Amino acid sequence: MDVPRMRDEQALGNEVLAQGFSNLQGVFNLTGGKTEVTTIDPKLYIYHKCNHDGICYKKLSIVVPDDYVTKGPTPTKLFNVGHINLAGEFSDATDCTE
Repeated sequence: MDVPRMRDEQALGNEVLAQGFSNLQGVFNLTGGKTEVTTIDPKLYIYHKCNHDGICYKKLSIVVPDDYVTKGPTPTKLFNVGHINLAGEFSDATDCTE
């Protein structure tokens, strides 16, 4: 299973806003939030081992567009990342902290 995680890139230490796991079909839903005076720059990270035999996870990052970031606890729009073939070549970025 893949580990999706959403972080605020502006926060000190890239604060985790939400995290979860995908189901057997790779589907996941995340809702994250925080109290902040300034704007946030959320980025979705997907950690996976598709086509990867190393001990660390491969890491795919996706910027959440500003128009999907809302004020208040209830989102007004949903950001659908669509279907992503994680076995494809995106980058060589890995993360050994999972």
